[in-house]
Amino acid sequence: MTQPPTNDPDGRLFDDIYAQLRGKDPATVPWTNAEPHPLFASWLRGETKRGLVIGGQRALVIGSGLGDDANALAALGYAVTAFDYSPHAIDWARQRFPGAQIDWHVADLFALPESWRREFDLVVEVYTIQALPVTRRQDTIRAITDTVAPGGSLVMVALTRDVRDPLRARPWPLTEQEVASIERHGVVETDRVVEPPRAAGQPGRVRAVFHRNA
Repeated sequence: MTQPPTNDPDGRLFDDIYAQLRGKDPATVPWTNAEPHPLFASWLRGETKRGLVIGGQRALVIGSGLGDDANALAALGYAVTAFDYSPHAIDWARQRFPGAQIDWHVADLFALPESWRREFDLVVEVYTIQALPVTRRQDTIRAITDTVAPGGSLVMVALTRDVRDPLRARPWPLTEQEVASIERHGVVETDRVVEPPRAAGQPGRVRAVFHRNA
């Protein structure tokens, strides 16, 4: 078993959870659907219908977890790199998708290879920003956007909250202002889909797409 890449306490927390649940139904992992995230999957279907999916484009999946989003991209012909801090998650993902053409990595978001900087035509981030402390939010966003190549896009999916709502336990949903702040990091928002909370006291969801000019 590969060791975690650094001694980051947040990363180790998630690795411990994957280790405890390993061998069980993937749906027991609280933040996974055991399928591509619905908001990401609907975006991917739309891009496919419009003929905008180009085989061989370089895609990076941030915090890839059990690999469903990465596998969906690989099935469409993307050249996929996927990483997670958790070696248990990466090993589990490899076992779930043994035939997928995916370059799996154990890596720390805050210490990525320099060769990944501005390297990927498509970057996919689902529930990573909200999983890390608010005190690290802008550093997290910067690390993610820094992987987007000139002319490339970032698709992010997150839970949302009203700025007036108190922050509780992890995960920490994003406010509208925090989603908008992603543009501070050299990308421009081109699309947003918002799902309101299903009940009082619950978070909403957002899918936002950002583009880095060539």
